[in-house]
Amino acid sequence: MRDAMALCAAPPAAANVYMQMRALAERYGAIDLASGVLEDIGPSDMFAAAREAIATGNNQYSPPEGLADLRRAIGDHACAFPVGDPLEQATVFCGATEALFAFLLTFLAPGDEIIGFEPAYDYYPEMCQIARVVW
Repeated sequence: MRDAMALCAAPPAAANVYMQMRALAERYGAIDLASGVLEDIGPSDMFAAAREAIATGNNQYSPPEGLADLRRAIGDHACAFPVGDPLEQATVFCGATEALFAFLLTFLAPGDEIIGFEPAYDYYPEMCQIARVVW
């Protein structure tokens, strides 16, 4: 198991991609989809769906491995790439960054090398540093 302090040792990026995208959005009057900050309140039907989900109890974070129904649906859809029992062998990630980081920590050992292309998303080299993988 990796040392918890080492996992937190990577320095933050000086000007990460979110800061750059925010500045460009402001400069060109564009909507910033990179930062996750709402520019306006959004469509009313989205809020109606959120209210309904909250009222029916669907208002908690999903389990880390993803909802069972979603994993079953992924298993059913992945006929070309059978995963066996999707409840045991399929994991749902929140995004590509989380999935890549899980891959680095699971399949690579400290000191292993990967080929990374630059320019790259800011977090990729930092994730490698945290995982002690050579970028």
